[in-house]
Amino acid sequence: MQGQQEKDKLVAELQDIAEYLGEEMQGLEDLVTQLPKEAADIIKTLEEMQKDSVPADGDYHKKKDTIDEQLVEMNKVKYELEGLTKTFDKKDQKIKLLMEIFTFKNPETEELKNTVEQLNAHKKELIEMLEQANTAKEQINVTRLELNECSLPAHIKLRQTEIDHLAAELEAYSIKFDACYQNAESHGTNLEEFKSMELKLQDVFHDLQDL
Repeated sequence: MQGQQEKDKLVAELQDIAEYLGEEMQGLEDLVTQLPKEAADIIKTLEEMQKDSVPADGDYHKKKDTIDEQLVEMNKVKYELEGLTKTFDKKDQKIKLLMEIFTFKNPETEELKNTVEQLNAHKKELIEMLEQANTAKEQINVTRLELNECSLPAHIKLRQTEIDHLAAELEAYSIKFDACYQNAESHGTNLEEFKSMELKLQDVFHDLQDL
């Protein structure tokens, strides 16, 4: 009777741990699925901002230093999350294997004790993993707030608008240049300076295409 009571107690404990692990593993899975993408999006945003941070800006050095620091931080967060994802996948498999033993077998008391002990160890590690994931989530949210309205879609749209405007102005200037070039050529004017300007215009066009 005492042996059966001990076994029933272990089964109840195992069920409680299994219920906790099931809920927390689902929460952790959601985080390790979502957060790496969020970190990657912020990194892309920062890289776009880095391109726009040019020496002509009045606060160039301050702006560049801030972006560099944020990039280092977000790349670190992304790296840690990738490692956490791999650890989660392995732990998920181990926990499922332990639960299969409990579900599909009628384990003896010692085997139940061993299973409970292993699941408690996984529970402790899972709590640490959740803390790490939530810390990463907080860092991502803080950086996102610091970026204010510089989300990736909005920033790229703004950048594209500026590029389109510059390209239109350059096209208009190029038309005027061609007219001046033809006029100078018809009057026998020295064209060396025009040719030099033409090469510079071509370089600018190529730079715009690369953007």
